Amino acid sequence: MSTALQAARTRLASVDKSPARAARWFASAGYAVLPLGVQWSAVRVRGRLGIDAWVRVGGPAIHDPADQAVYFLLPPDTTWWPCRDGEFLADGAWLSVPDPARTEPPGPYWLSPLDGYLVRPEALKTALRTLTGEAVG
Repeated sequence: MSTALQAARTRLASVDKSPARAARWFASAGYAVLPLGVQWSAVRVRGRLGIDAWVRVGGPAIHDPADQAVYFLLPPDTTWWPCRDGEFLADGAWLSVPDPARTEPPGPYWLSPLDGYLVRPEALKTALRTLTGEAVG
C-alpha cells in the first residue's frame, strides 16, 4: 500500500470518534460511515445532474450508484442556499465514504479523491443554476 493511500485513509478515518473503527471498516468493507460537519459538509445532487455538475466543478466527490447521487465535499462552515437540486448535509448527518482506493463500482466510489482541497460552494451553486436554467444571482 502506498504512503499516500495510507495517509488518505488516516485523514478520512480521523473524522470519526473512533478512527480505529473507521479504519477497520475501510479495510473490511471498502467504506466507512463518517459524520459530516467535522472536516467537511456535503451536497447531494441526484441523477445525471450530479455527474454533469461534477464535470463542470471537479473537486472531491463521491458517486453512489445505488442512491443515484453525487456527494460533493464542501467546507464544514458552508452556508448553502435552498434549492431543489442540491440537498445540503452537515452536522448530524452521516455519509458512506469509500476507501480512497475505490475509484469505480460496485458501491460508492470516488469521482475525484479528497486531496486537501474541497469543492468551492459558489462554483457548485453556479454550476447547478446554469445546468438547471435557474437564474444565477
